[in-house]
Amino acid sequence: MAIQKNQIPFVFKVLFLGTLFFISWQTLTPQPLQPLTVVNDKIGHISAFFALMFLFKQGWKSISFTIAFILLLNYGIGIEILQYFIPGRSFSIADMFADALGLLLGIGLSQYFRNYI
Repeated sequence: MAIQKNQIPFVFKVLFLGTLFFISWQTLTPQPLQPLTVVNDKIGHISAFFALMFLFKQGWKSISFTIAFILLLNYGIGIEILQYFIPGRSFSIADMFADALGLLLGIGLSQYFRNYI
């Protein structure tokens, strides 16, 4: 059974919401302190927010890139603020910059695919 073209935005919406839930769960769950290299941490932030932006823009094409960027960056900032209060987590401005970079890369990929998906 193939997915019809008019069902594609719905599929991306479901994938976005699932990804949003997974990222929220992963980032807001208390963790024992573990050595994590700065590079791996930033790659994780960039990848997560890249995926969020791409999925968001494929699911909600009528929402502008600016609004999507603001919404998702505020989500990232909110996570960082909440992590300050969670054992084993910490607040990091560098993580917010990594989130913003991931969003910008997601915008680029979304622009590239906007006529194909």
